[in-house]
Amino acid sequence: MPSMLSLALAVRDGCHSIYWALSALPEWLVVSGLLERQLLRSSYASVSKAS
Repeated sequence: MPSMLSLALAVRDGCHSIYWALSALPEWLVVSGLLERQLLRSSYASVSKAS
């Protein structure tokens, strides 16, 4: 019986971590989008300076 309990706890923890990752996903998308934009802008600036 303890194995069923540990399995249920593992499933619950897995669902909780999946839910947490999904709820944090929009913030990660925004952060990665901003970083990507900064990288593109800096690389574009260095290219335009070089030419």
